[in-house]
Amino acid sequence: MSSFEILCQVIGFIGMIFTVISAQCKSHKYAVWFKSANESFFALQYLLIGAYTGLAMNLVSILRNSVFVELVKRKRPTVICQVLFSLVFVVFGIFTWDGVRSVIVIAAKVLSTVAYGMKDTARLRLLTLPSSIGWLIYNTAVRSWGGILCEVFATLSLLVGIIRLDLPRYLKKGERNEKGARS
Repeated sequence: MSSFEILCQVIGFIGMIFTVISAQCKSHKYAVWFKSANESFFALQYLLIGAYTGLAMNLVSILRNSVFVELVKRKRPTVICQVLFSLVFVVFGIFTWDGVRSVIVIAAKVLSTVAYGMKDTARLRLLTLPSSIGWLIYNTAVRSWGGILCEVFATLSLLVGIIRLDLPRYLKKGERNEKGARS
């Protein structure tokens, strides 16, 4: 492996660190911020390895994330932006078309667009899981070792976040509903 190839993979590993941190955030703002940091590093890596659909999807995602953080902060609906950004992902995917792998990341970004448009971090984590699997497939196809490992860690981290943060909240809510039904 050349020094350039090693550099490309290191950039992906740095992006991976931000993904793991993102999945453990309780705050929507910070979860999305760390995800944007991840997408910045992977955009650079995809540029360097010639994976242009991945590059385009990540660059659009950074803008999408900024818009969603602002909308959620202002308690404004995100549905219109979810639709608009989903269309932008499809258009950019067409312009950077690279076969089936492009379809996979377009679908992954549309799904994550719906997820990142939600304030509820539990739903965000749950909807991000299939997106992560799509990126795992894409990263395998473009030989982004940092990306592959990132998605393995992202999936594991999302599952830990769901178990650590969301499941207790869900179970607590279930206990309250059960107590109310007995009264």
